[in-house]
Amino acid sequence: ALLLGALQKSIRTGEHEILPAGTPDAPDTVILGESVTSRSLAAALLLDYGICAEVICPVELPRELEGPFCRQIEDEQDLQAALSGARRVIADPLYRPIVPQGAQFFPLPHEAYSGRIYRKQIPNLVTPW
Repeated sequence: ALLLGALQKSIRTGEHEILPAGTPDAPDTVILGESVTSRSLAAALLLDYGICAEVICPVELPRELEGPFCRQIEDEQDLQAALSGARRVIADPLYRPIVPQGAQFFPLPHEAYSGRIYRKQIPNLVTPW
């Protein structure tokens, strides 16, 4: 309901509203992917399940989407270090080798990253209203 309200307000006013990315505590869930889908998934996890997730974008990150729990990291070693404290990681399957041992891994294939390798496993994250 909160997300829908923010979308409706944006349609009416033309202004966007970035939903809060959680609490000041360090999240133990990391979403590794492009900014729009990953921030949307993080908002849904927070609103629906109370799970605070950090978003790490390995590609260009628009300045408007930067925040305490959304940052850009392109270097593989830096990504590996950023994932070191994660209990859960949501990312394209090709990132699995750098996920810490013992962390739960939730594959979320992205065609722009892993190509057609996992095309049939890409879930529909958007359902009709």
